Order: sequence, then structure tokens, then C-alpha cells
Amino acid sequence: MVSKVSGGDLRKAITFIQGVSRLTEGKIDPQSVIDMAGAVPDEEITALLNTLRTDNYEAMAVAISDLLAQGFSGNAIFSQLLEAIVEDKDLTDMHKAQASIKMAECEKKLSDGGSERLQLLDVCSYVQCVIANKAQLPGEVA
Repeated sequence: MVSKVSGGDLRKAITFIQGVSRLTEGKIDPQSVIDMAGAVPDEEITALLNTLRTDNYEAMAVAISDLLAQGFSGNAIFSQLLEAIVEDKDLTDMHKAQASIKMAECEKKLSDGGSERLQLLDVCSYVQCVIANKAQLPGEVA
């Protein structure tokens, strides 16, 4: 768990472990590490990805609102959702590429000061359409 949330950076891993150790009086567990890193639990990302498969915009919007209400950052959600999409064996390489490009565009907008909620809605609605193999994707001109 530590290597996953630190991205393989040993210095970050040590910092997380030290921080968790101080906050929990030496009782280090996976959930404490996830909380310290600000990472979204895998179950939440899996639930979001499953919601994207339903092609139900309202359910997707509620899932995003719930994640943001729990205090997770847009960047954490983006990076972990991208990882889940890339690792998903049910999606084609084209689906993964389209989702990755859209995420990159929205992460740029987010770093330029865009709304986390709007960028997540943009990405997730786009990914829903990609997964559903819609002929015209949001933002494309016919």
C-alpha cells in the first residue's frame, strides 16, 4: 500500500510512514496510510468506474459529488481513475487512449484553476460515452 500511494518514491514512503506513525501512536495500518496520502480508496474508484459503465449521467454526477464531499482532491480522483481505466481488461486500447487524452486535457484545465467538479463531470461523461461506444462523443462536431 505504501509503495502504491507514494508512487514508488522512497522518500515519500518514509514521510507517509513517519506521519502515520506519529498520528496513530505507532499503529500503522493500510487505511491510515491511504488517509495520510489523501488517496481515494480502491473500492470508491471501482464503484465510480462501474457507474461509468451504466451510461447513467445522474448516477455518475452523484458519485462524483460524493467523492468530492468526502474531501478527495480532483487530482487524486483523476490519477486513480486513469490507473483503473488503464488496468481494466474489459476496455479496448482505443477506449483507454480516448479516456487518457480527455483526462490529460481536463487535468490541464484543473491546473489552470478550473473547477474540480466540472472537470470530473466532463471526463466522466466523456468516458461514459466512450465505454458505451457512442458514435458522437461530447465536444465533437458532427
